[in-house]
Amino acid sequence: MNLVIKTILLICLTFLSLWARDIPAYVTAWPKQVPVEKPDPILGDELVWEHWIYSARFAKRFEGFALEQADSELKDSPIQAIVLRIYKKNIWLGVNDNYPEQYVTDVDLYFDDSIKIPLSNKKWKHTKSDNYPNGIEASFMELNRLIKMMYRC
Repeated sequence: MNLVIKTILLICLTFLSLWARDIPAYVTAWPKQVPVEKPDPILGDELVWEHWIYSARFAKRFEGFALEQADSELKDSPIQAIVLRIYKKNIWLGVNDNYPEQYVTDVDLYFDDSIKIPLSNKKWKHTKSDNYPNGIEASFMELNRLIKMMYRC
C-alpha cells in the first residue's frame, strides 16, 4: 500500500479509538432486543383496534351498529361514518422483511353521494425524489401508470 494511504488510515483509526472512549454510557445502555409486552399495551389480545363514529342512517343501513350509539352531529352531514383503526404491520415488507412490525393507523371516511369529488385535468408527472429509500421507485412508476389509465376513462 502507498505510504500516504497507510498514514491516513492510521490517523483515522487513532481518531476513532479516541472518539470511542468518549461515547456516553446511555448510548450502550439499551438492550439489543426490547422485550415485547404481553398482552400488547395498545391492541390487547386483538389484531385490530377500531373506534367508529356513525350516523343513524348508517346504523339503519348496516348490521352491527347500534342505533342508540349513533352520533347526532352526523345527522345532516354527508359524512355517514368515520372509523379509526390501529394495527401492527411491517411497513418495510419487500424492502426489509426482517424489520419489526410497527403500529399503523388508518382513518376511513364513509360519505353519501351528495359529495362531488373534483377530478383535476392536470397531468400528474412523477419526478424522482431523494426522500424515499432505494427500491421504491417502481411503486411511483406504477402509480403514475394507474393515474394515466384513470384519466383515459
